Amino acid sequence: MKRQRLNWERIVAQLPPAPEEILPQAPYGFAARVTGQWRAARRDESLRRWANWSFRTALASVAACALLALIQRGHDDSILVPLPEPSAFTHSPLPQ
Repeated sequence: MKRQRLNWERIVAQLPPAPEEILPQAPYGFAARVTGQWRAARRDESLRRWANWSFRTALASVAACALLALIQRGHDDSILVPLPEPSAFTHSPLPQ
């Protein structure tokens, strides 16, 4: 017995007919809600960008400070200038 090859036309012909469905109308106020949510999402997007930029900048600042501290720790030279010694007042009497 020889089998026939299946083709799309035969497969579609064997399917039951689909009932006609009427597409429902959008509910009242749907466009206003979608537009409002879109605007809120845009505000949140700009806030998210600002937060990401601030966080990255803060991390870069902390990393730069830590790097400078490590570099400074490796050097024996201090950046602090020693204070001059107070002059001795041998000619003035001390208050009692």
